[in-house]
Amino acid sequence: MKNYDRPKPYCERTALMLTLYILIWPLISAVVLAVIVTAFLREVRQAKKDGTKIV
Repeated sequence: MKNYDRPKPYCERTALMLTLYILIWPLISAVVLAVIVTAFLREVRQAKKDGTKIV
C-alpha cells in the first residue's frame, strides 16, 4: 500500500470530533428551548392563578 492511499491517523479523530461537534448543537438547542418553554408555561400558569394577562 502506498503512503498516500492510507488515511492519516488524525483523520479518524478529526472526523469523530467534527461529528460530535455537529451532533451536540441540536442537543444544546433542545435544552435551551426546553428551558424557555418551561419558564413560559410556568409564567402562564402563574398569570392564570393571579388573574393577569401575559401580554
